[in-house]
Formats: sequence, C-alpha cells, structure tokens
Amino acid sequence: MSMPFKLDHLAIGVERWADAYPRFAVELGGRWSHGGGAGEFWPYQLTYRDNMHLEFISPGDSADGFMRRFIDRGGCGPHHITFKVPSLDRALEEVGGLGLSILGGRTNMDFWQEAFLHPKLAGVGTLIQIAQIDEEAMARMKIGARRPADFPERTGPQRGVSWIGLSVASLDRAKDLFVGVLRGNVVEEGLGWARLSWGPSRGLLLRDAAGAPGSPELWRREPFPGVAHVMFGPADLSVADIADKKADAVLLPRDPLTRTPVWMVDHPVTED
Repeated sequence: MSMPFKLDHLAIGVERWADAYPRFAVELGGRWSHGGGAGEFWPYQLTYRDNMHLEFISPGDSADGFMRRFIDRGGCGPHHITFKVPSLDRALEEVGGLGLSILGGRTNMDFWQEAFLHPKLAGVGTLIQIAQIDEEAMARMKIGARRPADFPERTGPQRGVSWIGLSVASLDRAKDLFVGVLRGNVVEEGLGWARLSWGPSRGLLLRDAAGAPGSPELWRREPFPGVAHVMFGPADLSVADIADKKADAVLLPRDPLTRTPVWMVDHPVTED
C-alpha cells in the first residue's frame, strides 16, 4: 500500500531535551512518543491531537555536529519541517523541475530515504526534509520508546496543532513546492497567503510579504522568511475565524529555551 503525502512534523533545536518539557509537554500536553541518540544529534518526538508530532533535537555530547553548529550559529528554534512521500525519486524529479537543488540526505537505507532542500534556495527560510520511509519497519526499530526519567510525570491536557505559520519569499513558488510537489490541499487563501492541509492537524499557513493572514500580530516578531509561529487550536480553525474575531488567538509568553513563538486558541482538549 502506497504511503500518502504527509506533513509529518516540525523539528525544533534545543540545547537539552528537558528545555522543551515545560512549554511543549506540561503546558501544551505533548505525550512522549520516542527518541534516542543518533550520533551528532539526539532527537525525540512528542505527540499531539490527530497523532501530529513535534520533534526536539539536541546536540547531545557532540562538540561539532550539525546541531551543535546550528545552535551556536543562531540559537535554539525551528530547524526543519518534514514531509513524507510515496516516492522520494519522483518527488526529487519534480523538485528538480522547479529548478531547486538538493542539499544532501541519505538514500542508502531501504527503510529510510531522505533529501533536504536549502532554506534560502527554496525561498522558505527553513530547511525542508522530504522522506520516503517504511512505516512498519520504522515502528519495529523505534529506539528509546520509554520516556526519560526526567520527563514530567504530569502533563497538561493534550492539545492540537492547527497549523505551522511559515513566511516565504514568494507565495507562488512556495505553492509550486508544497502543493505541486508535496500535494498539500489549498483550503483557504487570500492576497499574499494560503492555508494548506494534509489532513486534520497537519496544516501550513503560508504568507509572503504581501500577506498577513489572520492578524499582522501573528507575523511581526520573526525573521523573514522562515517559521513564524505554531498555532495550537481546533483542528478546523480557519484564518477567517481569527480575522473576524470568532476565535481569540493568544500569544504565549516568550520561551527563551525553545525560541519558537506559540499562539493558542482555547478549544476542547483530549484527556487521558
């Protein structure tokens, strides 16, 4: 059975795993999924509504790995967005048709093949990972499924990711990538912006310099282009809901340990 196209997760660089616990586990109710050491980076994932994941990556003990360099260069914060595709070869052929070059990756494993798109060349300001994986094999191989000893015993109610806000250099070029190649569906759009979906709780809200969907406040604090915020709220939250004041989006206090702006619309949540 062919794996569908999917927005899988946003990865955030942190100095230490525990740095993300207060905001993303305790406050937002992320549930431990899996994680472990992988040489020059140490990743783990938390699960939210509709099995959407956020990933947090520390440099571990590496003094010169890519995560160490990433944090030393610009500090903690959004590192990459991962999309899963049925065929990496086909996706990269279509990426090439857009005139985009590949920044490397791994294709020597049957169960995990990946490639990366350069943030600046792709015009999205954030690294894009495209991966073809064998889900069943990965499930069997998951390491570190048991949560760490310092993971909070009590976490808040499990909330959901409505969308990832992403500023882009050109909306048309971004749609060529995210709609044309990665098969996102346009569910809402306006001047200089578009909201895309890959299913419940798997959305991107794109905007270029001409757009400020929902409210200019959602976009004013972060470098352009790149990940501007993560919106937590109902699965069916729309830009119109915020623009028309039908939903009250609140910016959570700045978290210096993750440096990822989080907005939240209060909504019914899942209890354990």
